[in-house]
Amino acid sequence: MLTKEKIFIETIGVINKEIKFLEYHQKRVDRTLTDNNLHKLNLSSLLSGLPKELPSGICRLRIVYGEIEPQISLTPYTRKERKKVKLVIDDNISYKYKYKCRKDIEKLLLLSESDDIIIVKNGKVTDSSVANLVFQNKNGLFTPKTFLLNGTTRQRLLDTNVIQEKEITFANISSFECVYFINALNDLDLSKGFDISLPSYCQTGSVLGGQ
Repeated sequence: MLTKEKIFIETIGVINKEIKFLEYHQKRVDRTLTDNNLHKLNLSSLLSGLPKELPSGICRLRIVYGEIEPQISLTPYTRKERKKVKLVIDDNISYKYKYKCRKDIEKLLLLSESDDIIIVKNGKVTDSSVANLVFQNKNGLFTPKTFLLNGTTRQRLLDTNVIQEKEITFANISSFECVYFINALNDLDLSKGFDISLPSYCQTGSVLGGQ
C-alpha cells in the first residue's frame, strides 16, 4: 500500500498564458525526490504535453507526484479572500515537504472557523494554511525563519533581497503593522496587506481570536 507521506504536490502559477518561475519549482521537486529516495522528475518534459495556447488570466497548474505516476491538472484560480485570520498554536505540526495529505493543517483551519490561520509552533511564527508569510514594519519586509515549508515565492523574494529572514515570535508579532500571504499564485503585493490585530493568549492547540 502506498504511504501518503510519499505523495506530493507541486502548485505552479500560470499567469497570462505563462508558466511562472518553473526553475524554482524544479529545485523543490528535486530536493523532495532526493530526500525521499524517489526517481527524478523533469518538469519541463512533463509539461511539454500541455496545450501550446495556455488560458488567459490566472490558472493553477497542479502536479501530483512521488510514488505514483505524475498527474497534471490545470484549473482557473480565484484568490483567497481573507476577512478573518486567527493565530493558532500547534507545537507538533510538521510540513517539511509539500505533501498531498494536509489533514493536520486542514484540521487547524476548520477548528479556527476563520478564512485563514497563522500557525505558531513552539512560540515561533511559521506559515498560514496555504502560504508563507511576509510581515512589514518601519524597518522593512520580513519572513519567519521558522517556516513549515519553504515556498518558491518566498525563496525567490529572499534571493532577490526583496525580503529578509527574521525570527518572528508570538511575543514580538505585535511589532509589525501588517502581514502578506505569498505563494506561487500570490506574489508579494504591497497593496494587499492584512492589518494585524492581536488577540489574547490561549492554551497550546487552541485558536487565538482573530480580527
